[in-house]
Amino acid sequence: MQLPENNTGLSPEQLYNQLNGRSFAEQLELVTKRLIEITSVTDTKGENDISSFLYQFLQQFPCFKTNPGDVWKQTIPGDDLQRKNIFAFVSSAEPSPDTVIFHAHYDTVGITDYGNLQSIAGAPERLKEYFFSQNSHTGAAEDALGDDWLFGRGSVDMKSGIAVHLLNFLYYSTHGNEWKGNILLLLNAGEENDHSGMKAAVEEFLRLRRERNLHYSLAVNNDYTTSLYEGDPNYYAYLGSAGKMLACFSIFGRPVHAGEVMEGLDPTFISSALNQAVSYNTEFMETIPGEFTLPPVCLQQKDSKQGYNVQTAENARMYFNYFLYEESIEGAVQKLYDAAEKAAAEIAEDMKKRYDTFLEKTGKQAGTPPSWEIRIEKWDTYCGRLERKGIDVRAAVEKAEKESETLDAREKSFYIAEAVKREDPDKSPLILLFLSAPLIPPVAVKKSDIQEKLQTALEAVQKTYQLRIAARQYFPFISDSSFLSLENKFLPGGERAVVPHMPGGFKSHQLPLQAMKELAVPAVNLGVYGRDAHQYTERLYKPYSFEILPYFIRRVVREFL
Repeated sequence: MQLPENNTGLSPEQLYNQLNGRSFAEQLELVTKRLIEITSVTDTKGENDISSFLYQFLQQFPCFKTNPGDVWKQTIPGDDLQRKNIFAFVSSAEPSPDTVIFHAHYDTVGITDYGNLQSIAGAPERLKEYFFSQNSHTGAAEDALGDDWLFGRGSVDMKSGIAVHLLNFLYYSTHGNEWKGNILLLLNAGEENDHSGMKAAVEEFLRLRRERNLHYSLAVNNDYTTSLYEGDPNYYAYLGSAGKMLACFSIFGRPVHAGEVMEGLDPTFISSALNQAVSYNTEFMETIPGEFTLPPVCLQQKDSKQGYNVQTAENARMYFNYFLYEESIEGAVQKLYDAAEKAAAEIAEDMKKRYDTFLEKTGKQAGTPPSWEIRIEKWDTYCGRLERKGIDVRAAVEKAEKESETLDAREKSFYIAEAVKREDPDKSPLILLFLSAPLIPPVAVKKSDIQEKLQTALEAVQKTYQLRIAARQYFPFISDSSFLSLENKFLPGGERAVVPHMPGGFKSHQLPLQAMKELAVPAVNLGVYGRDAHQYTERLYKPYSFEILPYFIRRVVREFL
């Protein structure tokens, strides 16, 4: 994919200078538009482009002319692209250890969904003109009629959020007598895939706390929020964030020539049934009063064939996004195992009927019918069974790990699982269940004193602006907030609670468990408001995001500093 160049538009210095004489909302729109122009798709050099721009923009702030060391870069350890997290720190006139963290991610999802509009995915005004010209009654076209919406990749997720944090930070840096404490800003890479930026930042937060004797009172993310149903009158504030696990199935069938199809069992046939059993299945949803929870959905489904031939596939791969709120990993894995077991039984019954009908229609003489039984195994029990047969599973895993070093974490997990399966003398059909990266813990603010402070600020903003902001426990879309603390109930046994389910071992997740537990910062999401994130119609609602949200965040900060 050819991404647009990032060497046009206002320089950081020019952008800062153009803030003068504008209202706060106008400043936010100016900065947001400039950041949208910088294509920063996750895992591309665009992330380096935007981090460099943000660092240079922060350097223009007056507080860093006198304290240049209080804005700095952190290179993400082991990162192939050498991506950087950007930190900035400012203190009030009167010293205090109390510190509020502002954080936002600067990467975005890709732009291929824009189709032939990819060249203007970072051009808000041209996109608005395009949707205006469509003369349809779609939401995007209608929103393009007025001036309340800002279009473009990253407009809601989350270049606008960065702008809000940047300019609120600038506000605090120039009003040091109006508050007491510290603001620590983090603008990080890699949220849209494996959260690599925030995982690295956790250690930096701990270092700063030790060296500067800080007390982290609260972390404020401002990732995008949206309506939860048609006609929803609410804006939302989230006192935590949902977690997730990536549930993987490696499915092995009985490959045959298409001319002998009724003697085999196609793994894609099995995976399709499994997809039907799990995706969108509301029985997997957690029921939590007042919370918006979601069922699993398949994120990838494919077979192992690399090209055309007349043989059915040997195996298939699929993985599911599985949200976690209060359910244990072990409980969720067991539910998936049970669903696979039920699907396998239904396939066996269905295939027996199909085979009998096949014999009837062809007049073929019945011999010994194929077995339609499908084994179901969890990773740990499967490896244990092979070891009891005398197979050196550890050696197979270590060899596969070396061979798959350059692969994506998910591809690596499948590679290891399939390498171990090749050692199995039993070639009967098998569904192998395991977990892969990312593993994201759910977090929630539970302390009553923190909840009360947040509620006080929320009620004040509602009264001032005459609108409804509903407080919810779990931000529903996954966020970096999940790495700022760790509840014991998520991994009560630490790594030991989840390693048995992982072909790549716990190191494949690169979760800094001990650091997360030690950090223990209460995290909230007070986000910009928009529609259609991760779609080509992505757009930001400016009146709330630029006029109300900045004040809302400041009102919350007032309760903590």
